[in-house]
Amino acid sequence: MQATPVSADVESPCTRICRIGAQGHCVGCGRDLDEIVAWPRAGRALKLAIRERAAARLREHPDHQEHEP
Repeated sequence: MQATPVSADVESPCTRICRIGAQGHCVGCGRDLDEIVAWPRAGRALKLAIRERAAARLREHPDHQEHEP
């Protein structure tokens, strides 16, 4: 298995279910508005931290992952 280069970009957690819920974060990806806005300019370390925080939010509120009708 080959290691991921440090310069490799981090895939966005966006699921294209873009709605800010009552908890203050996107119901699809778990990011808050500041994290969504920062994403395009964020470095690798910040992106990894954002993904981790977003995933933790979704684990805390699994029923909050709404789907498009």
